[in-house]
Amino acid sequence: MDELHIEHPELEQRMCEDLKNYGILYFHAPIGWEKDRLVLDFAAHHPEFDACIVTDPDQIPETKGGVRIVPGLERLLEQSGLEKLWTRVGERGREERWIFTSTAPLPEELMPFRVAGRLRIYGVPDIRPENRDVSAYLEKKGFRLYREDYLHIEKDFDNMPLCIYMLEEPLRGSVHGYGRQEREQCLEDVFRWIDIKFFRTLKVEEQNALLSLACFEELTEELVWTILDISVNEARALVQRFRKKGSILEDLGGGRWRFVRLFRQFLARMMHKYATPEQLERLYQRAMYFYEEKQDYTAALRFADLLKLYDKMAELLDRILSRPISYETFLSLEDYCLSGPLPDMLEYPRLIMAGAMLECIGGNLEGYERYRKLLERREKKDTGSLLLILKMIGTGSMTPELLSEIWQHVEEADTSTGEIWRMLQIPGNISLLHGDKDYSAFFRWAGKREKNPYEEEIRRLAGEEYASMAEFLLGEVFYERNQLDEALNRFTRTFRMAVQEKNLRMQKLCNLKVADLMVVRNQADGAEAFLLHRLEEEEETDCYWNGNLLAHRI
Repeated sequence: MDELHIEHPELEQRMCEDLKNYGILYFHAPIGWEKDRLVLDFAAHHPEFDACIVTDPDQIPETKGGVRIVPGLERLLEQSGLEKLWTRVGERGREERWIFTSTAPLPEELMPFRVAGRLRIYGVPDIRPENRDVSAYLEKKGFRLYREDYLHIEKDFDNMPLCIYMLEEPLRGSVHGYGRQEREQCLEDVFRWIDIKFFRTLKVEEQNALLSLACFEELTEELVWTILDISVNEARALVQRFRKKGSILEDLGGGRWRFVRLFRQFLARMMHKYATPEQLERLYQRAMYFYEEKQDYTAALRFADLLKLYDKMAELLDRILSRPISYETFLSLEDYCLSGPLPDMLEYPRLIMAGAMLECIGGNLEGYERYRKLLERREKKDTGSLLLILKMIGTGSMTPELLSEIWQHVEEADTSTGEIWRMLQIPGNISLLHGDKDYSAFFRWAGKREKNPYEEEIRRLAGEEYASMAEFLLGEVFYERNQLDEALNRFTRTFRMAVQEKNLRMQKLCNLKVADLMVVRNQADGAEAFLLHRLEEEEETDCYWNGNLLAHRI
């Protein structure tokens, strides 16, 4: 690579201002973000700061003023005798300015300066190049790419400078610009660089430990000592060593960590490259049983899938579906529930019902009927309530005839619809969410205002403890009949009732319906403002619901 680098004019301008206002800048980012190169370019572009490089704390120039640049502080932190450096930083005050670069978090010795407002931390978001910076660099290199190519590069590499520099060789040999082949070649070159420049500098036992932990999305000290079969103290010390080295772990809080994105990809490739099938099988088994013991069945399911233990997968799926889960979690099970149906899956009625629901969501009526018939073949004592749920929320119209059939099932199951709704852990009322169920057959159209004779039946369908649901169903009836004012009144009343019931699902459902009403009444601007307001509300984030709100906004 020649001396042509990615330029950061806006960042350098901000650095000039912050050096004057703070005095100490701390660049913290994993390997690959070219922190050292960035600050050295800054020193070359701004000679007025009279910068000098400090690599040995015992050889700091005694001249006053100027900027002292300490690249790779994490390497110095592994040595002893840094007291002179910290003393010098504190003694000179604002007479001397400092720039540190490091892959490790801010050391305790510099924490007082941050508290005093004398130190500013620059992280990845601050030093990440913009697409225009990447474009300017590659154009100077002689490459002409389309705007879409730069968007793909940003998505694949997050505009990490190391990856951009390594992309030069694949692009030079390409005849069609940037594509999958160039991406893979660039990744291979980057991983080779990480292997030589970083991974091989670790101790052999540290390398083996990292490869054994590569398949885990989150790490805890307990997970480390269980998987590596070491003591609690050894696991704690190992985690701390990885944290201090930087570029390996990022803190998630609560005693949880995960591998830095690029390093996680590197470890995954190294693991599959060097680990034997027997080693991987033992690792996956230990991980599966660890998560199963912790009742994290979703994580255990992932490893059972890697081991192709279909009977275990069916068992874990049934355990997941037996507990309240979110829409997002339920939809993430689609590949497992619809990959058959497997013979082992047929032993668990809940899995069959989940398959029917997922086919219902996907609009596959044939698949829905196939799963429903599988459920009907089971003994009624095992499937009575599940079949009742499918009849209540499956596809098609809710007619008085179907309602009579539901009452028959209720009596045979010796239960109530209210109890059924409480049993319905996966996920709530799908038909309401997707508009599959049509309740307009309960509205006897007479051309004049009169009391709905089927209102009592709808309330009975919802159950005594689900008053908001009954009100919502009635609102849908008026919506289907284009009586929008009455529908809006019903949905508004439903929302108030759902707030009293603390039913967040129904509250969000009302939000969507009210937005639909606004659009139907040519109030698109009002609908957008309404949805934006709901999206900004502080509450537990549910990606699936937020996605629905955003879709309705569009």
